[in-house]
Amino acid sequence: MPGTLAQRAIMRGAGSVVAPPAPAPSTVLESKMPTGVYDRGDPVARFWSKVDQSGAPDSCWPWVGGRTTAGYGSVQWDGGVQYAHRIAWRLTAGPIPASIFVCHRCDNPPCCNPAHLFLGTHADNMVDKVAKGRVARGEASGPRRHPERMAHGATHWRVKLTEADVLAIRERAASCETRRSLATAFGVHESCINKIIRREAWAHVAPSAADDLNTPSLIL
Repeated sequence: MPGTLAQRAIMRGAGSVVAPPAPAPSTVLESKMPTGVYDRGDPVARFWSKVDQSGAPDSCWPWVGGRTTAGYGSVQWDGGVQYAHRIAWRLTAGPIPASIFVCHRCDNPPCCNPAHLFLGTHADNMVDKVAKGRVARGEASGPRRHPERMAHGATHWRVKLTEADVLAIRERAASCETRRSLATAFGVHESCINKIIRREAWAHVAPSAADDLNTPSLIL
């Protein structure tokens, strides 16, 4: 039982329990966990310290802090993560209206030079993107540039047919079987059958000996 002999005697006589003395506060713990509000300096000055303004006034001023995967600068502001170029606009030109984009004239995502920024709607941003040739379409599209990355034919996750089915469809179509009959037999839509016959789909499947593209039944 804790306590001195006198305390134990009092406890036995009074029938009460005396709590042991509280431990002394740890000065080591307090020294490792300081409390209070710390001045991190002017947030505006701290923001511009992360913008490389070493170039000319009309050159790009890249953000040297954290960036997104797309290359845009990111910064903690107003309790959340914001695009750095949007904060640059707010600090130099004022508030940004709702649903309005801050676009780059220079097409350089980390640039925070206000002279390179302008406000626009989503439509304005898309028009600017097309005008600058940044739209991935035609020969610049992903399937054209990296066909090896595209799932097609039997490797596609929504596939219903096999390469053997495709060859059978073309052979049976060459024998004048109707598209409707083929669609019913293989459980697909007639438009799918047409695309297979025209080689708009499954074009990578080599033709068989019975698959003659000059057959009149294949001319639609």
